[in-house]
Amino acid sequence: MLGERVTEIVFDAASLTVQRAAGAVLFAAAYVGLDWMSFIHPLHGIAITPWSPADGLSFAVLLLGGYRWVLAVFLATLVSSLLISAVPVPVGALLLGSTIISAGYGTGGELVRRLWQFDVRLVRSSDLILLLAAAVMAPALVAVGFVAVYAAAGIVPWSRFGETTSQFWLGDAIGIAVLTPFLLVVRAWLQTRPIRIPYDGLMLGEIFVQFASLTLALFVVFGPIGGHEPFKFFYMLFLPLIWIAARHGLPGAVWAVLTTQGGLILALRLHDSSVGDVRSFQLLMYALAITTLLLGAMVSERRRALSALRESEKRLASILDAVPDGVMTIDIAERIQSVNPAVERLFGVAEDRLLGRSVREFISGPGVGHMLAGATAPGGELGGELIGRRSDESTFPIELNTGSQHIDEQPQRILVLRDVTLRQQAEARAQAHRVELARVSRVSVAGQMAAALAHEVNQPLTAVIAYARGCLRLLRQQTVQLPLLREGLDEAVHQAERAGVIINRLREFLYDGISHRSSVEVSEIVCAVLDLARPELVQNGIDSRLLIAPGLPRLVVDRIQIEQVLLNLVRNAIEAMLGAHTTQPRVTIAADVSGLNRVRIAVSDVGPGVADDIASRLFQPFTTTKPQGMGLGLSISRSIVQAHGGELEMTRNPTGGTTFSFALPGHAGS
Repeated sequence: MLGERVTEIVFDAASLTVQRAAGAVLFAAAYVGLDWMSFIHPLHGIAITPWSPADGLSFAVLLLGGYRWVLAVFLATLVSSLLISAVPVPVGALLLGSTIISAGYGTGGELVRRLWQFDVRLVRSSDLILLLAAAVMAPALVAVGFVAVYAAAGIVPWSRFGETTSQFWLGDAIGIAVLTPFLLVVRAWLQTRPIRIPYDGLMLGEIFVQFASLTLALFVVFGPIGGHEPFKFFYMLFLPLIWIAARHGLPGAVWAVLTTQGGLILALRLHDSSVGDVRSFQLLMYALAITTLLLGAMVSERRRALSALRESEKRLASILDAVPDGVMTIDIAERIQSVNPAVERLFGVAEDRLLGRSVREFISGPGVGHMLAGATAPGGELGGELIGRRSDESTFPIELNTGSQHIDEQPQRILVLRDVTLRQQAEARAQAHRVELARVSRVSVAGQMAAALAHEVNQPLTAVIAYARGCLRLLRQQTVQLPLLREGLDEAVHQAERAGVIINRLREFLYDGISHRSSVEVSEIVCAVLDLARPELVQNGIDSRLLIAPGLPRLVVDRIQIEQVLLNLVRNAIEAMLGAHTTQPRVTIAADVSGLNRVRIAVSDVGPGVADDIASRLFQPFTTTKPQGMGLGLSISRSIVQAHGGELEMTRNPTGGTTFSFALPGHAGS
């Protein structure tokens, strides 16, 4: 197995080496061929020509392959110089000149790839600008070094160093500017592997006319009309090139520029021009190529941006069509500018009948102006619940959230609308369910308290009967003792009132649970709970302590509901200590200030505490440790406390036992 794997690796490496060698040979052949075809009007018999497409090929290969192609470029340059030069060149000059060309362009290509994060697909205008900048700087440095070497070898006169350097520079710059973008664009097009050419017959006809006009322009410049003054009509070439670049972007521009350069070189080969004319042609050729390429790149980038924008708009539209919430935009005059299909369904109005109308026709309610303007609501939110109005004048509750945006420098508001009818109905059902559970819990607690309350009520009733009988005996006497009779009647009335208070407490406790909040002293609530629980505390020998801090703020609460919570906590403490047979059982009810204007009420016991397996789910419904417990008391108590703006918590006491506490906001006016 290992041997097969090693053989496979060796075979892959050998195959890769063969592929690279074949690529290098093919590149060298193409380089020599391009150098041979462009070998016209050479200066001093060496490859200093009006344009050098071979160097454009080299720069494209170095941009794509990096430094590993430098050796191939060196060998191709060396072979081309040996075969094409019209004058004998010393071996040292050949080697050094080829080294300067390969190293200079290799370094330039690597800098473009590494330092500027160049994208060889030329998808941005900045990529083309970087390429053209490198096509100016790299040939300038290479030209200086190359011409200096050949001047030192005696091939180029030092007196013509500047002239030779400039023509070398322009020739290579044109070659890179024309052929390198063409090769990169063609490579990117081939990588996409299009199934068919995306042009119809009309477009193909337009392309034919465009290239025909380009051919005509070349004929005008160099034909009988231009005569011996081609510069006079050179501007004619810009017209078809600009047309092609504007219609087809960078892909069309690179083809047009390459075709134009081929035509110019052919015309230059046939035209009898001086050296000065060659340099003039080079400048015009370079300006023509740069202008066309930059225009094509900007057109392509604009088309890509528009295409991306259209795709983004389609995605956004599909998202808005799919969301169940209504989304609309309004201007500063609160006129509707756009809606999604959910808005049409929400109000029962078609889009064309919504646009341009005031949003106030469909949304109303307190604070609607602040919400539409994006002002912060009293609670700190940028939204709230309002009233929506349908086309049939029926209304429904909506939840509104807002945002802002700028379109064409005009501010607009984004409104997100949600029909909360079902949510409110669900909340109402949940509230009714909680109320019913609370009532059932109170009935259950009342049944358990019946025996203890009967004992407590029996005492004042027995006293009333005793005082009444004593008063009857006093009335049977011949001499009525009015002071004693008055005292007996007063005591009977007092005991009867005491029994009435106890009965009223039980009746209020069995109240239907509808919330009636009022301002109440903390001490009144705690004392009332202690009065209800006292019979059970006394009967079981449990000590009770009351720790109420002075100056507590008043609470705005539903008194019966908070009493229910406290009584449930007290009875839980009693049952926990009785179940554990706690010696010296004690219940402590404390009230003090907690935080900013908040009152903390706590019920503590000295019982066994809460087991770890129960503590994590203590407040969940149907969680209980009592054999006959329903497991609803703490769950209902927590819901009541949360509805009053607090949170019911459990902590373990350091000395044993458990403390249940909650903090409620105090009344600001207390």
